[in-house]
Amino acid sequence: MRSKIAALTALFFSFFVILPRTVSAHCPLCTVATGMAVATTRLYGIDDMIIGLFIGSFVVSTALWMNNIALKRNRKKEYLPYQSSSLVLVSLLTTLATLYFSGLLGDMNYQALGVDKIFLGTLAGTVITLVSFEIHKKLRWYNGNRNYVPMQGIILPLLSVVIASLGFYAMGLI
Repeated sequence: MRSKIAALTALFFSFFVILPRTVSAHCPLCTVATGMAVATTRLYGIDDMIIGLFIGSFVVSTALWMNNIALKRNRKKEYLPYQSSSLVLVSLLTTLATLYFSGLLGDMNYQALGVDKIFLGTLAGTVITLVSFEIHKKLRWYNGNRNYVPMQGIILPLLSVVIASLGFYAMGLI
């Protein structure tokens, strides 16, 4: 057993030697943190639908954040056509795949309407957050490219996800 732990530890630390120093990827770390969050919230009895909503919101926020970094590095030009949509889709698929392979998706005890609650919540959270970011953009456009309230871009998605959680609760899905 000790040899397996030593081998895994050596493999983990060898990545720091092999990888270049300027790596700024955080998606695997975020996915592991998401998996730990799901496991922890299940221990505390928080419903998977709520966690899925926040995971979906986090997926969109992370993808749009990576898109902004890419745009800054390329002088406001996209590297790929539909770059922001592609990043959202890739981020969503990698997060769902990791949750599936870690065994957090597909449990019959955590389903609503015959679909896994985390999966359903993540899809709903993704859509809700994308819509709330579009509302944020429209509000800024109407106000001369200024926010109506400070932190409007954070408040709208967070408020939207909380309202969706209350809506799912009212519908009896939670």
